[in-house]
Amino acid sequence: MKNKFFNVIISIIIISILATLASTGYILYEDYQKGRVEAQTRFEKLVAKCEEAIMVYKQPTRLFLLVPQNELKMYPYSYHTLSIDYFGQNVLTYPSVQNTRFKGFYTTYSDSIVESNNINLTITAQLYTLPSSIIYLRIRVTFIIILSITFLCALLLIATCLDSSDKKSKAVVKKDEYKAENNEIKEDDELVLTEDEDYTEESYEESDETEVQETQEEKPAYEPVNLNTEPVEKPDVSYGETVTSQINTPLGAAPAAEEKISTPAEVLKSTPEDHDQMFSTATGFCFEKHLVSRLESELARAASSQIDISLVLVKIPGLVLDSPCGIEICKKILDIFHYRDMLFEYKTDGIAIIFSNANIDKAMESCESIYAEICSILSRNNSSTKPYIGIASRSLRFISGERIITEAEQALIHAGEDQDSPIIAFRVNPEKYRKYMATKE
Repeated sequence: MKNKFFNVIISIIIISILATLASTGYILYEDYQKGRVEAQTRFEKLVAKCEEAIMVYKQPTRLFLLVPQNELKMYPYSYHTLSIDYFGQNVLTYPSVQNTRFKGFYTTYSDSIVESNNINLTITAQLYTLPSSIIYLRIRVTFIIILSITFLCALLLIATCLDSSDKKSKAVVKKDEYKAENNEIKEDDELVLTEDEDYTEESYEESDETEVQETQEEKPAYEPVNLNTEPVEKPDVSYGETVTSQINTPLGAAPAAEEKISTPAEVLKSTPEDHDQMFSTATGFCFEKHLVSRLESELARAASSQIDISLVLVKIPGLVLDSPCGIEICKKILDIFHYRDMLFEYKTDGIAIIFSNANIDKAMESCESIYAEICSILSRNNSSTKPYIGIASRSLRFISGERIITEAEQALIHAGEDQDSPIIAFRVNPEKYRKYMATKE
């Protein structure tokens, strides 16, 4: 019986391992097929973006190269290699140094963009269809499942062995008890009843009285509890104070005298109203009136954390933000920055961006990609206008929100006047700034 049980356990382990391996192979095959479709779609989108950019810039300039570079930044684990040739001359190669380490299975795609004799662009890319990270994830899950099954079967075998040993020991004990009982029966047969001469009626009465007296002198097992005890004193909380919440207090209204605890239903009821007051329904960005207050809070947080923060002002002359082109630009900027509460409407044709944990150089690098994306969208919508961008940063200063907005607006004015440099940052001279603040004081 025991051997049959062991055979059943071993069969279960083998079947479970084979089933797990088969399912893992099938899942990897499905991942490979899905990866091929996604790789082809991603390559076609890259070719479309490059075609739009080359039609705008006519040559593979630095702004054109930002399009494939942004694609590589957004999907760094999708591309094995990427090469762009212009009239047979290589203008972009990724990666710059080939890595022979295995990173997964990939497929090669190639396409050309040709327009008469002016443009001849060849794009060749190797995209992963089954990256090594997915292979590692599937194999790790398979290993955990097989290990768990083996561990459970081992515990079951141990429990079975212990149970069989307990049964054997109990059988031995019962056998010994049976022998002992037979010996006691034999000894009882030889017993002879004798009369105790020392045991009398008086001694019986004395022992009876002693037992009754000891029973009366026994103490109860518990102490009686006084239910009329004095109440326990409350802890002293005079060292604190109540705080009145003014988050939902309307502008110009006086705060309440006492704090009102809102129920969950009231909180859920007030949230959509606050959301509507904060964000524009047309663009999805915050209204411009909230820019200064939010910028002040972010500057205070940056000062306490000793990090930098930048303000980016984007102006697109003649553009209406709630137009189809403006909505497309707002959606693209939201896809780049992700944080809706850091994006604001600015004037009637501009956008303000609070770029946290970023100095001037990092902000300018990001603005180059924003500029390229906006130009691409304007070109698709047959608009001849060009955007310009102004940047200002905290630069480790204790500065107000209005001051950094003024600096960014000055940079924006210079960017609008200089057609060759559509992106201009306001870089602070620490010595001059200290002198300026000293004169103001």
